[in-house]
Order: sequence, then C-alpha cells, then structure tokens
Amino acid sequence: EKLTFPTLGCLCVAINSSLYHDPTDAAAEAQAHEAWLDATLRAAAASGDAKPVHTLLFGHIPPFLHDPSEPTGYFNWPAGVRRRVLDQLHASRANVHAWFCGHYHRNAGGWDGTLEVVTTAAVGTNLLSATHEGSDPLELSGIGGAALERRTSGFWVGGGRRPPDFHP
Repeated sequence: EKLTFPTLGCLCVAINSSLYHDPTDAAAEAQAHEAWLDATLRAAAASGDAKPVHTLLFGHIPPFLHDPSEPTGYFNWPAGVRRRVLDQLHASRANVHAWFCGHYHRNAGGWDGTLEVVTTAAVGTNLLSATHEGSDPLELSGIGGAALERRTSGFWVGGGRRPPDFHP
C-alpha cells in the first residue's frame, strides 16, 4: 500500500501510515515500507533538473494534529516515530512541503518547519469534538458525537454555488 506519481512538476507519495502508527503485527512490512520511502525521497532529491518542485505526501493517519511536539494519542503517530520521520523528510532535500491526512474526521493542521500537515474532515460523517471535562482531543474520549449533514461534510458536489449553510 504505497504509491508515487508525478504531476505538474510535483511528486505525490502515498504512504501506509498504519505501519508507522502501530506496526505491531507487521514489523517486516513496516521496515520494508520505511526503506521504500527513504529510497523514494533520495531518488527525488537526486533527480537533477527533474527534481520535484514540491513533494506531497498522502496518508490516512496524521503524524500530528496541531503541533509536532503534541503527546501521542489515538489520532496521531507515536512521538518518537513522528519525530524520526519528520526529520527524515526535512533531511531528504526532496522538497517535501505538504502532507495530507484524514483519520480525525475533523479539520486540523500544523507546521513542522517548512512542512505543513493538513488533516481534512471526512466527505461523509464527521466527528464532533467533546466538551465534557476530561475529554482529550487526541484520544477517543475527545469524540462528542457525529454529524452527517451537508454543512459539515467538508465536500460539496453539486452545480452552482455552495449553499449558505455550507461551512467546511
């Protein structure tokens, strides 16, 4: 579950983020995946005139939601793995500038140096944030319900203008 494709001077790299989040039952696959990512980044950085203007990463589970130093939780990667991979991306010189993720079913995002991590809401059901005492937005306790409504879907398909109650 990995993919690369070039488009418009950019290199798009889709990774299997589950192997970074919890490789417990897939240690060999996780190691092979990391070697593939490293080789992909090295090749991109060494491609001379064909070097991508931007390398864009795609993965389901974000490395972090808001801040690269946030604690480990259900919705992000373990802190040590996160830091190691973020450092690898910066050191690669492959122009990795953006990383697009899901998993959180809400919008989030942050920066690690020149790398922006964008976590997008779902096309369908989105999670609402909990407001009760003791809820943790990085954990399942941070879920306060679900919404499946046009105004919360994060995606609009339909001719013409967006309806006034559409707020991604």
